[in-house]
Amino acid sequence: AMTLDGRIATRTGHSKWISGEESRAEVHRLRGRMDAIITGAGTVRADDPLLTARPPGPRTAVRVVVDRSGESISPSGQLMSTIREAPVLICVEETHVDADHVKRLSDLGAEILPASNGEPVLQQLLTELGRRQFTNVLVESGGGLLGAFFDENLVDEVHVFVAPKIVGGREAISPVSGHGRAEIPKLPSLRHMTNRQFGNDTLIEGRI
Repeated sequence: AMTLDGRIATRTGHSKWISGEESRAEVHRLRGRMDAIITGAGTVRADDPLLTARPPGPRTAVRVVVDRSGESISPSGQLMSTIREAPVLICVEETHVDADHVKRLSDLGAEILPASNGEPVLQQLLTELGRRQFTNVLVESGGGLLGAFFDENLVDEVHVFVAPKIVGGREAISPVSGHGRAEIPKLPSLRHMTNRQFGNDTLIEGRI
């Protein structure tokens, strides 16, 4: 979800709520169709998210956190407190992991996926999810992780809620950061694009 001027949070980090209740209900329906929901360490630190579908949908998604050290996840946070409701998979980097902290999370029921230095972390993660025959994977995160997915051409489709709100500010947070493109694309980035209205918000969906 982003504002009309393309921001997912203000310069202070405030982000609740950009989208309206109708949009958030649609997000829960989307989550309920997923095999996995991926987020990053920054989102976990800022929002302490649940990442569950409420009410539950036909699938229960594995909640995946990409965190080099694993330190963003607190044993008392919402992810670990609800681990009996939905699994938690933590993707860490072997050279940066906090072994003692991750061991405590593992003892509480989290699964740890150590990524090696051999290939990009996100590719290793998606390869593992593919090995598990996951077909529907949602990245619901901040601009850093989303930017990395776009930079590595790992995105198939987008679901963007645009709210008629303007926050302004050079330090307000963009939905997609990363390295980015050097030039504006000559052609649209989406095909088979659709627009739907949820309250005051517009949902734009399409294939990359």
